[in-house]
Amino acid sequence: MRGAVAGALGAATTLSPALQLTTAHAAEQCGQRTSTVLLPETSYPLVAYGADHLARLATGAGVTVAVVSSGVTAANPHFRMAAGDVVLPGTTVLTATDQSTAQYVDAQGHTDPLELGTAAAGLVAARRLDGSGVMGLAPGATILPIQAYGVLPSEEARLAPLVPTPARLASGIRYAVQHGARIILVPLSIPTGSADLEAAVTEATAAGSLVVAGAGERTATGATPDTARYPAAYPSVLAVSAVSQRGVPVASTVRGSFVGVAAPGEGLNTTFGAFGDCVVGEAPTSGYAAALTAATAALVAQRFPDAGPAMWKYRIESAAIRPVSDQHDPALGWGLLSPYDALTLTLDTARPGPTAPGSVREVLPVAVVAADPIAVAPDPLDDSRRLGLWLGGIALAGALALRMIRSLRAR
Repeated sequence: MRGAVAGALGAATTLSPALQLTTAHAAEQCGQRTSTVLLPETSYPLVAYGADHLARLATGAGVTVAVVSSGVTAANPHFRMAAGDVVLPGTTVLTATDQSTAQYVDAQGHTDPLELGTAAAGLVAARRLDGSGVMGLAPGATILPIQAYGVLPSEEARLAPLVPTPARLASGIRYAVQHGARIILVPLSIPTGSADLEAAVTEATAAGSLVVAGAGERTATGATPDTARYPAAYPSVLAVSAVSQRGVPVASTVRGSFVGVAAPGEGLNTTFGAFGDCVVGEAPTSGYAAALTAATAALVAQRFPDAGPAMWKYRIESAAIRPVSDQHDPALGWGLLSPYDALTLTLDTARPGPTAPGSVREVLPVAVVAADPIAVAPDPLDDSRRLGLWLGGIALAGALALRMIRSLRAR
């Protein structure tokens, strides 16, 4: 299965022609909202991860995934099923200050002005529809929408009530915990953290919820390349970077020691607005990669409900596919997301990679061994050499004495 994941992600040269056509078609359709558009192509991560095999182990059933983002368009047909709506009533932390901002705000979080939250929610828990290849990686999970912003970061004063801030993300995370979310997805991390946001993450972990967040993009407004993004950079958060369709790191995603794993963030079929499907991620985006990882976390939480957020995080990081088993990479973290391995991992504190919760990585001391003296074998001619030198010395002394006597006689 590990080889299949790596091979499928690496085989984008086989998949890419169809995906490029799909992307071109979807680009024309994504903006229109007058009729339902369903795309028949299955999103390549579902193929790479073996969604049918995963479903035999877990579907995310019984797990609530909070999406702390721009809201979720609950009217999308992938979320409206006869068995019950996939998207629960949620909330907004935004306050409309005038008529121009009121259009962005929905009391239950059921509208999405950016469509970021809707796309992320579809990658997590979209239900299968006839004629559509879109399905979430955890198709049994439910979604709790929390509208934490209505526009992307902006310097415009009139948009200040709508931009993502540490306080709004913190409020969203706390609401998610209070309403039973086991997995809390924050697709968009921001360059500024706060004590309040860190406290909200700590409270979530203590309450048994795992926060999964996009590592961020280098093109984010007001951010310098590779500075920490929040809440992704907090230690208990599972931070996710994006890779391309080929499964390789992309230049646009932030890199750093806080990155936990990497997942596809480019060319993904998912839910869009109220009218069906769209291919998102023309530019690879860590928020979409985080959505696939949050879906994996929902599967792990269903299969191991008592393990807790630290162990869910460990399973996902430890099972990731990496080129060197005991090395962390700033771009890939502990490697490429591998949901099947996360669900079937055999726990072993000696396993190379991240340290398991509650264990201490044993570092074996380097043995210091006293050097043995060098033993030189005795020279069998040593005695003869000594005798020769002794006799030679006597002969030399005798010759010098004889020469001195002759010299005195000559005088």
